[in-house]
Amino acid sequence: MNRRTLNKRRAEGFTLVELLVVIAIIGGAPLVEAQIRFFAIDGGVGTDGKIVDGLCDIPAREGMSAGKYRVEFSSEKKSGKKVPDRDGGPGDMKDEVLEGLAAKFNQESTLHIDFDPSQTKPFDFDLK
Repeated sequence: MNRRTLNKRRAEGFTLVELLVVIAIIGGAPLVEAQIRFFAIDGGVGTDGKIVDGLCDIPAREGMSAGKYRVEFSSEKKSGKKVPDRDGGPGDMKDEVLEGLAAKFNQESTLHIDFDPSQTKPFDFDLK
């Protein structure tokens, strides 16, 4: 099954390609809701996307160019505490939100991929 299409666009001299499926698993189960970020290492064009039930669709207009990328994951969770809502009015409170994944999957990530738009194999990330 082809999990990527070659829906292309040009941006700053790079051809960006739609990435249709990223599979992200933690503890044997799909990440229910998270963010994934691809940071270009060798001059490519990075991107990010939302993971829902372990899958992520990134359209061509927000897609990636061929190249090497560092990959980060982020998944927010509520702490159960209320904190002042800086965007609200005086006395407004909101749920405190913390990072739900270990730093080794986000700001300290050592996960890397080589993105080749001609390959149809999905990117599978088993976060252990």
